[in-house]
Amino acid sequence: MKTLLMAALLLLLNTTAQANLRYNEVTQKSSHNSYSRDEGILDQLVFHRIRSIEFDLFRGKIGRAGISRDWYVYHTPVFDTGTNCDKFSNCLRELQIFDQQIPQHEVVTVWFDIKDGFSSGQTAQDLDNLIKSYINPNDILKPSDLYNACPNANNLKQAVTGSCNWPTLSSLKGKWMFVITDPSYADGRSNRLGFTSASVDSNSDVDSSSKIFFNTDNTSQSLGRHIHINNFVSRRYVVNNSSGFINAKNAWVHHIATDKVNYVQDTWAKTHNSYGYPFTCINRNCSSNQESDSIIGIKVNSEDIWGSQDHFSFQYQNKGTANGRWQTAINVPSSHVDKFAKGCVMARAALSDDSPYFAVCRLADNNKLAVQYRDYYGNNSGSKNVTISDASGIAQEDLTYVKMDVYDNGQCVLGQGSRDGISWTTIMSRCFSYSLKYQGLAASSHGNNKVKVLFSNLRYWNNTLSSGQFTLENIGTVRSASGFQGSF
Repeated sequence: MKTLLMAALLLLLNTTAQANLRYNEVTQKSSHNSYSRDEGILDQLVFHRIRSIEFDLFRGKIGRAGISRDWYVYHTPVFDTGTNCDKFSNCLRELQIFDQQIPQHEVVTVWFDIKDGFSSGQTAQDLDNLIKSYINPNDILKPSDLYNACPNANNLKQAVTGSCNWPTLSSLKGKWMFVITDPSYADGRSNRLGFTSASVDSNSDVDSSSKIFFNTDNTSQSLGRHIHINNFVSRRYVVNNSSGFINAKNAWVHHIATDKVNYVQDTWAKTHNSYGYPFTCINRNCSSNQESDSIIGIKVNSEDIWGSQDHFSFQYQNKGTANGRWQTAINVPSSHVDKFAKGCVMARAALSDDSPYFAVCRLADNNKLAVQYRDYYGNNSGSKNVTISDASGIAQEDLTYVKMDVYDNGQCVLGQGSRDGISWTTIMSRCFSYSLKYQGLAASSHGNNKVKVLFSNLRYWNNTLSSGQFTLENIGTVRSASGFQGSF
């Protein structure tokens, strides 16, 4: 009995400690130059478990028309202008979509460099107004919020030290923070949405600065720890090897900026736990923490869904001849993976490998959203893809939302794709000689390697579904497969 009471007490203490965990008490992986990675912004946030991203903003771009009250996003004016979200408004739309997809996400910190300063028509206030047009200001932790929580503070440093502190992570669920490197974007007691950061190389730089966010490429253990011990927040860049990543963790760095987004490829480049919780606690155990989301995962090692025989893992329900509507967002590794690996919403006449079927799919890399189908048993597959409308400024391969309508007693199917799950583009429709009664989620790896696919906010009509509501069937050549609730 004493042992049980002690275990219960320890559990209660651990739960309480996690509930009181504050923003500056965790280490997190940060995507460096998020716009120039192979992985799209939504895949970075959902699949790769990142809650700290970065954009570089320019007022103009060579060969492009000037813009007002918006910014181009890229790295350098001449040699490196590639991007996965063309303008800052395009990037903000991706953040807004993520907010809708996982509304109770852990706090996301957005860092940006204003590369060529502010000007008329592209002022600090214009930047704030642009952010507010996509992110609700009530969902942004602002400098004024820290002052309101600590009314006696004379500056931001006092607002997070002494008797004052950072907010808890539990109070920041669904929230955003914006940190700008340009010092002319004043924070302090202004009504600005974001904070400014200081570049530092030493402890004395930290002590003499008025800032509470610090950017550094210094690998000194003492600098990271000095920032943490003084209750401020650090970001170290660019950490692209395992020894540097471990060093940053041991130095209690809060944001570890890296180009190595894909943790499946670079297994050391992660701060998430086995439940997908994106943070590692500093001097505390976070191993049981979870983020609130609605995600179903399939991990599979198989051949392909293609040709005259299919090879995949299928989480399905038998819908008979009922009409139905399936909708979900599909997130994939999107780099270091066979580009024909895929996740699909599928309707199928039978569980045989040569069955007629219709599937709306997202392929793992370098492909548009597509419909695949087989009209008759044993026939070869066909496919069609289209350019999804309302996706300006975002690569088609980074689009995630699919929808499948089954009608006419299960014999006709319509496949659509979308950027945001609101505005839809038809890919194709098709009718069959059979009722496609087996319906659900399909995933294949297209070769002897293991691939994970995530399906967010899966809905049948308007009902959200979980993994436990499906039957798992492996069809064709499947070397291994598992279905699960959550991102892991």
